[in-house]
Amino acid sequence: MTDEAVAQDTLFQLTGVGVVQTDMTTGRFMRANETFCAMVGYGEDELEGMTYLELTHPDDRARDAESFAGLQRGEHEEGTSLTRVLHKGGRVVWLELHVTVVGEGEEAINLTVVNDVTERKRADEVLRESEKKYHTLFDSIDEGFSTVEVLFDESEKAVDYRFLQVNPAFERQTGIKNAVGRWMREVAPEHEEHWFELYGRVALTGEPVRFVQEAAELGRWYDVYAFRVEGPELRRVGILFNDITERRRAEAALRESEKRLHTLVRNLPGSAAFLLDRDLRYVLADGEAVYATGGAPADFEGKTVHEALSSETLAHVEPPLRQALLGEAFEAERTEGDYTFVSRGVPLRGEGDEVTGVLVVSYDISAQTGRGGARGPQRDPRAAGRGAYRAA
Repeated sequence: MTDEAVAQDTLFQLTGVGVVQTDMTTGRFMRANETFCAMVGYGEDELEGMTYLELTHPDDRARDAESFAGLQRGEHEEGTSLTRVLHKGGRVVWLELHVTVVGEGEEAINLTVVNDVTERKRADEVLRESEKKYHTLFDSIDEGFSTVEVLFDESEKAVDYRFLQVNPAFERQTGIKNAVGRWMREVAPEHEEHWFELYGRVALTGEPVRFVQEAAELGRWYDVYAFRVEGPELRRVGILFNDITERRRAEAALRESEKRLHTLVRNLPGSAAFLLDRDLRYVLADGEAVYATGGAPADFEGKTVHEALSSETLAHVEPPLRQALLGEAFEAERTEGDYTFVSRGVPLRGEGDEVTGVLVVSYDISAQTGRGGARGPQRDPRAAGRGAYRAA
């Protein structure tokens, strides 16, 4: 036996790869090792009556036929290709072929070393599908998203970060154009230190963080979730964020409005104002009349009428409040000790005209009814109370 024949026999005995020998003229199998037979589900005796193209997937057959014809014409003597074959059981098997022409003329044969790469192809497909879903989500979310590389100085202090990836919403949320590849110090030289400190901590520790911070140089407020991505040695952080500037402005305006309302209500002469939600829980309770009867806002605010009022008072107060929740205004007069009050309540409506609560303004009319003794000159509290209605 020649050295070449010995080498071929040794190759066919390998168990880690498939090895086949095919006729150069017909493409029929001449020999196949056990590993290749296991790959395709056919025994060696079955393969001897078949050509390689009979195993090939229909969609790859024309391409493989042309490649085989190139070998026959002598255009190349070896090559590597990836193809699909049909297993005897009907499933698709992906094979990586390393083909070499051995011999010359009529004695030439094809010697092919075969690797089953089906699992690798499946993993690649799963990865492609995952990346496709990721990019679809990445491109479609309203939140801004970016990946940054954090730069540290010799003492491991974060001093800057560079944008590696941004989604389409990033520019809309930040106003920063062409961010990829740029450093934050370049974009905003006066950017606050706390941003670098927070992202540096995430990059070093791997602990995610959520926070709300102002970016003064950008003129915006952000709600941010930051987390480490990839290996710790890369110092990379993923940042998911929302521009909440308008919300912060609205909250500040609301706080200022509530402050003015409290100031107005607290100074209503001989009156009190009460704001209740749909659960008849006091949101606001303030005014001279509250203090005049020995009470304070803390006795009411945050409590329901059942928690704040005596059973006797509740019996008079709750029915008209329920009436207001049904959308009907009311007016009621009630005497409490030395004081007589007239209370007017109106339903408060939100979006869609839905009743969201009740505003009640109570006026001390004791002087007009002759109760409460001499109390000095009295201004008409009803006129002042109309300001509370307008404020609410």
